[in-house]
Amino acid sequence: MANKTNRPKDETPHAKPDKAFSQQLRVQLTDKEITALARDLADTQNKQDQEHENKKRGLAELNARLKALSAESSRLAIMVTSGYTFKEVECAQYFDWPKKGRKSTFRLDTEECLTEEEMTQADRQLSLPIERPQDQVDPEEETHVIEQDGSVITMDEFTEQLKNEVKY
Repeated sequence: MANKTNRPKDETPHAKPDKAFSQQLRVQLTDKEITALARDLADTQNKQDQEHENKKRGLAELNARLKALSAESSRLAIMVTSGYTFKEVECAQYFDWPKKGRKSTFRLDTEECLTEEEMTQADRQLSLPIERPQDQVDPEEETHVIEQDGSVITMDEFTEQLKNEVKY
């Protein structure tokens, strides 16, 4: 092999180089370095295993959150599309109204008549008047109804309002 520099072969490697640089070359590890690297390898593998477990737990939690969001989106979409939902609404039922033997059910938030139907035998039992002892009866006493706005009207006024609102 030809000597690319003009130096003689017997010259020491400690002479001043023409150019200094570094490059990746194979270097033999010592036993101490191998032991330290083995510890690092074991630690890294343990951390990797822990992260895989965290990933599994995290994916399960993420999937549960995504499933809940999907259900909520569906619920909201149904309400938006249909324009309504179902809620508990206070209602009242009146026996023998609008005439004897009939019963009417009203929702109290809008005062809308929901149903008018024949009273059942059970309804008739409920509508029997309960007599108060004679000393508690006030013949002048009127039954009153409290409107949604808080005003108080007589039962006769309320009945008249309902008659005007109910369309047969």
